[in-house]
Amino acid sequence: MSKTETFLLDSRKVTINFKTDVENPQLWIDAILKVCKKNKYALVLPEIVFHIEGGDTNSTIHGYAQTNYGIPTVFLSYINITEYHSFLLRHMIKRIVIHEITHLWHDYVYKSFKTADETAMRLVIALPHEKRHHASFDLEYLRKYFFDFFRNIHLEGIAVYSEKQMKAKLPFSFLKFNSLAAEAEIQTDKVRTEFERFKIAFSSDPKHDPKPLMNILEGMPKYDIGVHIVYTIIYVRHCSLEDIAGMQPFEFVKEYEACMAKKKLRPLLSATSGKGILDYKHILAELTALWNDINRSS
Repeated sequence: MSKTETFLLDSRKVTINFKTDVENPQLWIDAILKVCKKNKYALVLPEIVFHIEGGDTNSTIHGYAQTNYGIPTVFLSYINITEYHSFLLRHMIKRIVIHEITHLWHDYVYKSFKTADETAMRLVIALPHEKRHHASFDLEYLRKYFFDFFRNIHLEGIAVYSEKQMKAKLPFSFLKFNSLAAEAEIQTDKVRTEFERFKIAFSSDPKHDPKPLMNILEGMPKYDIGVHIVYTIIYVRHCSLEDIAGMQPFEFVKEYEACMAKKKLRPLLSATSGKGILDYKHILAELTALWNDINRSS
């Protein structure tokens, strides 16, 4: 089943493509259009395309944003979103649409996707490629995965903050600051623990599968850590979400470090200072050391 609905909102165009059979399609149309008419980031985008697809029962992804082809596009997973029923369904559609539109706005205004993708690929090819151990490939791509993790903390933190503000669910209070920090610390420890486990296993067996570590880097931690960092910067500096969106990913992390120092707390992440539970420069150095070890012995 494929059905396309096109709507003009003043000078803006919204296209909704139903790529699968949808129960009560009008509910989806109403929820999407309500966001597109009122959300301040949607108002910036001259055109948005929505694809409502069947989805994957093995996936937990509700949606994702893409700008590869020039038109800001949101893909929504019908199967995963319709796990929510009754009045919650409309609410969840709106939350997910706000989240993904925030990504589109972030890229439309600041080119955040394209710039970061180019940097990430440079990390893969930065190490010598002439003659190397076959396991080097995993380490080279882990360098990219960790860069993506840090940049996605920036991207997802902004999108989650925007999404949660739909119903003012992030009041500024010491209690909320502590709650978000505690959730983020749990996720940071998951990444650190899995990274330590990977290093030990890889040192004794270069065929060790890095997939569990990659799965964690692609999973929930970036959302909880990201919104904690965004909240912290706004809470301490009293700046806007737009100010944070205009930062580069590591400028964002360094600003967070400064805010945590002001609160006399240890940051969960750091860029190059070594103060965080996870420090980007230190992680890259450890991966490079593993790379050098296996290539010296090959």
